[in-house]
Amino acid sequence: MLRSYKYRLNPTKSQIRLMEMTFGCCRYVYNWALQTRIEAYQRDKKSISAVDLCKMLTELKKDKAFLYDVSNECLQQSIRNMDQAFVRFFREKKGFPKFKSKRGSRKSFKNILNVHIDFDNNRIKLPKLGWVRFYSNQVFKGKIGTVTVSKSPTNKYYISILVDNGLKLPGKSPINPDTAVGIDVGIKTFATLSNGSVFENPKYLEKSSARLACLQRRLARKQKGSRRRE
Repeated sequence: MLRSYKYRLNPTKSQIRLMEMTFGCCRYVYNWALQTRIEAYQRDKKSISAVDLCKMLTELKKDKAFLYDVSNECLQQSIRNMDQAFVRFFREKKGFPKFKSKRGSRKSFKNILNVHIDFDNNRIKLPKLGWVRFYSNQVFKGKIGTVTVSKSPTNKYYISILVDNGLKLPGKSPINPDTAVGIDVGIKTFATLSNGSVFENPKYLEKSSARLACLQRRLARKQKGSRRRE
């Protein structure tokens, strides 16, 4: 069974610089691959596969030497992400792939190979980055699959690890009429069960809206461009 675990990273300044460089290089390669595929179809009416683009990446790196500074696997995964976007477009008729902007796109990159984790010292080893410390809030056992490093809008770095723990998915159990209940979800009451139990509406949205209004008033008083406003 596949499960995903997410941790907040605690990288050094040099590791942050390399991660930011990797974000930029992956975005550059994604846009290059998308442009190359579009031009090939417009010119020759043919589609270029992800495998062909990965081969062309070798030639691109000769002209763009800065691509050698980051993990080649991350660049190839960026090409595969673009290819999957095309597959979704043709199969599911979901939006044509868009070019990634420097500000608007989600910053992330993926690794699969040569990833090692050390829970005893709360660190994970990634290609090019080396050992990166993280805040451990849960421990897992199993085979590590895809590892995704991302950056949040609040300038925090996270890592998501897909793990195959070797367990089977739980099967469907037969319904027991003696313990099964019907649930009616409403507005006045959150839920009413067929056995007579009633759960009141906690009104989380109403409480959160009041708190949000208070925080927005505080934000409005902060000077634009200041650290406090940020």
